[in-house]
Amino acid sequence: MNEIITSLVVLAVSAVSFIAYRHPEIYEKVLFKKLLITAMAIYIVITIWNVSSDAMYITLLPFVDKDKIDLAKKALEEKQLPFGITTLAFFGVNVYLFVLSYLADHFRKEKEASQKRNA
Repeated sequence: MNEIITSLVVLAVSAVSFIAYRHPEIYEKVLFKKLLITAMAIYIVITIWNVSSDAMYITLLPFVDKDKIDLAKKALEEKQLPFGITTLAFFGVNVYLFVLSYLADHFRKEKEASQKRNA
């Protein structure tokens, strides 16, 4: 499963990089904002999942036998996504998208300047 996810991530990064390099106008106008909104939505959903899981654990804790609290905590940790890794991935995606946006703008301006010189 990890191999599939890794392959899909590499494919997505390559595709977005290719579009930003070859078609900077499309990246700037269409893809950039949609990818930022998608990244934000995924991060918010994961955060809501983790917070609601913690709230559920705290609410149900009085009903768990004292000798099974460790098992309940372990079950909770297995169902949650690590907050640090999720946050790091979110900020990494944002940095990547903004760098591509800067490069797309740079390539677009360079292309326009080249066309003016040749005209």
